[in-house]
Amino acid sequence: MKLRAILALSAAPLALAACASVASAKPGGAHRAAPTCRNHLKLVAGGPMSMMTGEHAELLGLVNSGKSACVVKGYPGVELYTASGMLIPFRYVHGGQYIAGHPVAKAVTLQPGERAIVLIAKYRCDLGDGNDAVSVHLTFADGGFVSGHLPVTGSPGLSYCAGPASDPGHLVEIGPVTKLPTS
Repeated sequence: MKLRAILALSAAPLALAACASVASAKPGGAHRAAPTCRNHLKLVAGGPMSMMTGEHAELLGLVNSGKSACVVKGYPGVELYTASGMLIPFRYVHGGQYIAGHPVAKAVTLQPGERAIVLIAKYRCDLGDGNDAVSVHLTFADGGFVSGHLPVTGSPGLSYCAGPASDPGHLVEIGPVTKLPTS
């Protein structure tokens, strides 16, 4: 029962991650709000990355699969699951040892087909691996979400460690949604 309460308390702030509309210019100087990316995001591989010593990470790609521009902002809520569908009880923070935290995340406008990324990272398991994360569920403040198998961009895996709950490998750092530069 205690574990459920801890999970509920740790997930609540993540569900409040910022994701809102921003003004975009219309011809003639008028402004209109670009819609949020509530139902427009698709999870894809985020690309290659070079990890620091002891780091296990995934670079998650988000693609606007809609027919118009949309806006996403902030840190998504993250849940990681085992192959059997069990929610892994990681603790989550914005930024940390591997990811620079940003107190105010910027709004990201994605045109159709454009990509953004979210980095999640954790410390290795020194006392042995427990359950491996194979799928992810990201939630946004506008009620939107995206789920899928972890793209595995070079990480040996995001595993829940065999040590005590205080083990540093039980803490997952989350980066803000960041737009990829266009070529």
